[in-house]
Amino acid sequence: MLTRPKESSQDLARALRAEGAIVANTPLIRIAEPSNPEAFRAAVDSADSADWLVFTSANGVAAFARRRNSPLAPRVRIGVVGPATAAAVQVMLHRAVDVIPQRHDAEALATTLLAAAKPRASLLVVQPEGAQSGAASRLEAAGCTVRIAHAYRTFETPPSDVARLVARADAIVLMSGSQARALARGLGETGQAALRHATVIAVGGRTEREAVSAGVRVNAVADDAAPSAIAAAIAAARKR
Repeated sequence: MLTRPKESSQDLARALRAEGAIVANTPLIRIAEPSNPEAFRAAVDSADSADWLVFTSANGVAAFARRRNSPLAPRVRIGVVGPATAAAVQVMLHRAVDVIPQRHDAEALATTLLAAAKPRASLLVVQPEGAQSGAASRLEAAGCTVRIAHAYRTFETPPSDVARLVARADAIVLMSGSQARALARGLGETGQAALRHATVIAVGGRTEREAVSAGVRVNAVADDAAPSAIAAAIAAARKR
């Protein structure tokens, strides 16, 4: 059971099916326009003034590309959180990616950017509203100038029959805290028993912490969002 929107899960679904899994998409969240679309458009239009353009998700790339009417200046370097985001940059912005961390999360991206960026570099970070700003704080503390562009909002929208769908799943993949909270909200206190026989995989330590805080038991943690890492975490957890 994959819990983010289907269009964001295609690579993972293909990888899991290649391993013999039967994959069901049960989106628990919905992606919507940012609350201040004018501010985001202004950030997109001024992206050429930054030394680095940083994307924390493929959804952010898509939102940026929809509003961008001209190619990025060649001088602007691009950093992304992982391979799916890199692929989105290549397809939608027709640019190669300059930086991608080995571990695909925001903390690792900040570390990699700090190693690659010049002192006092300016960065435009494209991310969803409500995202944790720890990576931006690290970059600012190192002397970088960081602007945040809120590309979209995430709404928790668990289906009314989520307990039935969960009860049918052998494994559930949670890729963000919002998905974990949506799962807990959809199940409620009385529906938590539906999780009893499912293997719950959290992608990244932050997702694990937010899932546990929401009352969702986590069986295993995938180190990053690469399909191979998630498939390995599911396989290892189900052999225990």
